Amino acid sequence: MDLRAKLNSGDIYDAYEAIGRSAVAEDILEEKSCGPLAALFLYFKPSEDPTLLRQHIGEMFDEAYVEGFQDGFALVVSDAATEQDSLYVRGVYDEVMAHAAVF
Repeated sequence: MDLRAKLNSGDIYDAYEAIGRSAVAEDILEEKSCGPLAALFLYFKPSEDPTLLRQHIGEMFDEAYVEGFQDGFALVVSDAATEQDSLYVRGVYDEVMAHAAVF
């Protein structure tokens, strides 16, 4: 299964340190954007138009993976998972790790 890009908690921590922002991105980009994804975007593409965040995420990551990542950042884990949910579950796992790295 191709996960495309995979998130790294160390990169997320470095991004927050470099951009000097908190983990809440509501005042930076779209209100429903996940903080770590926004931080990575601002860190790796500082000169890009911030409205391209969603497009950039769509090109980099699988949709189910992003959903799991965002829920993981909020520490929301689904009650049950099937084999089809593996990307979602992996996203939750990775983001719980990244959440711990940042905080």
